[in-house]
Amino acid sequence: RALAIFDQIVEMAPEFPGAVAGRARSLLALGRAEEAAAMLANLPDELVKHPEVTRTAAAVELASNAVPAGELDA
Repeated sequence: RALAIFDQIVEMAPEFPGAVAGRARSLLALGRAEEAAAMLANLPDELVKHPEVTRTAAAVELASNAVPAGELDA
């Protein structure tokens, strides 16, 4: 549901950093980290530099590089 709402907001205001970051976080919460990373990679520079987007990009990167707990060596 959150993703659908952020999709609508981004459609109306694609330059709004909070909407872009919220959409990426929603994708991340749905386990769609690759899609979130691709979306963030295609943003204009002024959005990429916004703190909210920067924090979200860091979270997406961490999730993309995470190793499932079952695969960790003890």
